[in-house]
Amino acid sequence: MKNHARAEQKKPARQSPARPDGLLDWLFNWLDTSLIQQTAGELARECHSEIWEKLGDDLGLMTPAKAREYVQEFALEAVNAEVKAIMQRHRVRAVLQPQVVSHAVEQLVELVVKDVARLRPLRRAGRRAA
Repeated sequence: MKNHARAEQKKPARQSPARPDGLLDWLFNWLDTSLIQQTAGELARECHSEIWEKLGDDLGLMTPAKAREYVQEFALEAVNAEVKAIMQRHRVRAVLQPQVVSHAVEQLVELVVKDVARLRPLRRAGRRAA
């Protein structure tokens, strides 16, 4: 038995797969990225109406660039208020929260800026008619 134990000790360790990070690591990273984007998108859509109700009157008078700066000030607060509930709903690990928040703020700002850009020509036309 002693010889058998020595023989096992002398066996070389199993070689890692050709990919340095391994296929499973790659798959889990891909799944995390997908889950982050999906959760952030839902979070941004849920906060969109709240931001628009709060800031819409002011935003209508701004250029898209000014609106972007203005919305960024309020977007983080709105996202942080909703993030935990949505992460629980999607069963997202807490360690991913900073990434979800970051992506949600970016998406929320983009949604609002697109609304401002769409409404801007309408408001100009309304002012000309008046």
